[in-house]
Amino acid sequence: MTDWQQPLMVLFTQAEGMSVLHETVFENRLVYVPALKEMGCEIETFAACLGGEACRFHDTNSVHSAVIRGVSRLRGADVTLPDVRAGFSAVLAAAVADRPSVLRGIHHIERGYHRPFEQFGSLRPDHPAAEPIRRG
Repeated sequence: MTDWQQPLMVLFTQAEGMSVLHETVFENRLVYVPALKEMGCEIETFAACLGGEACRFHDTNSVHSAVIRGVSRLRGADVTLPDVRAGFSAVLAAAVADRPSVLRGIHHIERGYHRPFEQFGSLRPDHPAAEPIRRG
């Protein structure tokens, strides 16, 4: 399912070896990759179809494939969330990161999920990156 792409991308960064992701449904779906790269993810994006048959984007300049190298050591970063799905991937990456992150545009997450930060915060309150959400 295409909505699982963003969390799977984060998972791929924690899996040993190389993974290939090929988006075939939506243009510009990989807009969240720069934030993940800022957090230490090793991801390279391509306009070519990788890992399968050519798709409807094959003769365009649309970036729709990625190669992800794992295992990446993620670090906290200051990133802006462009939408709810991209925001979810940044939250997951921040949960794995070695230090706190600043996530800007959290209204996307709050709009898309029920009490997301309270729920995530209750998972591992002892993690070094866990600290209260501050709104400013």
